[in-house]
Amino acid sequence: MAKTSSARRLFYICSISTMVFNIVNLIFAIDTRKSIMFFDSMMEKHKDELHNMYYEKASGNVETQMSKMIGKSTLKMVILNNSDAFWVQNHTFYHGKVFNGEVDGDSVKPIDVFNASKKDINFLFDVLDDINE
Repeated sequence: MAKTSSARRLFYICSISTMVFNIVNLIFAIDTRKSIMFFDSMMEKHKDELHNMYYEKASGNVETQMSKMIGKSTLKMVILNNSDAFWVQNHTFYHGKVFNGEVDGDSVKPIDVFNASKKDINFLFDVLDDINE
């Protein structure tokens, strides 16, 4: 009779252990699915950024020390209709006339953004976007 009760105890312990193991596996599977769902939603939300990051690395467009130096020492400007040039230097917008592909030094003047109209400000924001591209 003692052997039967110890066998039953062992059977109950194994059964309970199996149930606990299955519950843990189920919880882990649910948690893993939540992680996968979270990853899928994050991937969908940031897929354009991730795509750009991957292709910038793959194409070799890595920013080097030399490209940083060139970027700092290069003045970017927007030229409209081969006659007007706009650029930003030392946090100031400048405007100048273009003659034969060069900016005329005598026509360069800073733009007074504080007294500009809303239309002019919107135009300058568009110019700034073009410069930053």
